[in-house]
Amino acid sequence: MSGSGYTDDGLGNIAKFESGQGPNWGYAMSRDNNIYLHLIEGPDSKVGFSGNSLTISPVIDTVTSVSLLNNDSTLSFTQTGQSVTINLTGVVRDPVDTIVKIVTNNPTRKYKLTNLIVTGEQITSNKLQVKVEGYMTYPALKVRFTPISYVYEQ
Repeated sequence: MSGSGYTDDGLGNIAKFESGQGPNWGYAMSRDNNIYLHLIEGPDSKVGFSGNSLTISPVIDTVTSVSLLNNDSTLSFTQTGQSVTINLTGVVRDPVDTIVKIVTNNPTRKYKLTNLIVTGEQITSNKLQVKVEGYMTYPALKVRFTPISYVYEQ
């Protein structure tokens, strides 16, 4: 994010963060089309958030949604060019980590589906319910499927 005094080294800039550099509200991470803001108070002189909004930049892609992961609620936002202002009115600071998820329209995916689990359950003599569960890279990162198509073979 701009104004944080460093260029991403692709390794997380650990040395820079340990010396207190980076945005004063916390840390940012990205994965595929998502940006995760960790609004943290305490470590490395981070102050978390104060007030009713937070503006970050640069966000190169168009933002499609913003949510507070701590309680799975939607947050309103405005995007002007590469700046995104997130409305934090009513957001209660989490004592450990307040996490904001920004979803963009970027179609590029670096993390591919690595594991697919399909199970079937016979509901009636002529009806089968199929459940599909997928993971990206690690089992903890479940994938939502929409829509699913199938081929019936006898």
